[in-house]
Amino acid sequence: MPHLTPMLTAWAGGPKAEALQRLIASSGDRRGLLNQCLTTLGKVFELPLSDLEKLLLSCHTHDWHADEYARGAYSYVPAGALDAPERMAQPVEDTLYFAGEHTDTSGHWGTVHAALASGMRAARQVLNSRLIVRP
Repeated sequence: MPHLTPMLTAWAGGPKAEALQRLIASSGDRRGLLNQCLTTLGKVFELPLSDLEKLLLSCHTHDWHADEYARGAYSYVPAGALDAPERMAQPVEDTLYFAGEHTDTSGHWGTVHAALASGMRAARQVLNSRLIVRP
């Protein structure tokens, strides 16, 4: 949303993700993962694999575990640092603004909606800072 685009997003974590990683490694490419996904969709929608392959426009994957920045983790608040998200959401000198699920102040750390909400919050901070007249 807000675009009316036919899209399906799938996530895998834990042992299931590890099994899919082994599938990718054994096939040498991500085609094995795509086939597994289409096979599962075929069962759910009772459609043959060939029909799903004809309908597929593109397939994109991301290995969060191998991502050098994410390292497979969602953010979390460690013990004794409940104020960290609020501090991380503060702009620096009205020039540098932070967003991301780690800056969520509503208690939804580690979620996509926290990331989206924090982006909206950071955008409001930027816009509000532009309304302040500075000498």
